[in-house]
Amino acid sequence: MTFFIAAKTLMRRTAMHHRRFLIAVFLSTPCWVSVAYAGEPATVTVQQAAALSSRQQAVIVDVRDDAEWQQARIPGAIHIPLGQLAGRMSELHQYKNRTLITQCRSGKRSLEAAKMLKQAGFSPVYSLDGGFFAWQKAGLPSQ
Repeated sequence: MTFFIAAKTLMRRTAMHHRRFLIAVFLSTPCWVSVAYAGEPATVTVQQAAALSSRQQAVIVDVRDDAEWQQARIPGAIHIPLGQLAGRMSELHQYKNRTLITQCRSGKRSLEAAKMLKQAGFSPVYSLDGGFFAWQKAGLPSQ
């Protein structure tokens, strides 16, 4: 009987330490790391995207429609509308091992594009949080 009481006490202590460890890990995670749900691509802020792009460490893929692209765009971005992405992935093959950041107007289509690119083996792939709206709001350059 004493063995069972000791085992039960040990299990409680282990569970308590495990919870403390998980809380410590969560609290020590940098706030800029985007946590993605299973199957969801991670996002980056416009500041992170601008920094990566300016250092040529990332390629921005604009998945907006042609009319949106003609109005204004992020300098250096590659334009492939979301509806054409599946058929035009070969154009991105040269960037397969570079960071790709998908971008649309507000962030919804770019999440879908990022999923498609990840499924096609591109890595790492991020979606621009807030899209081109957030880019413009931050006062970052556009052409």
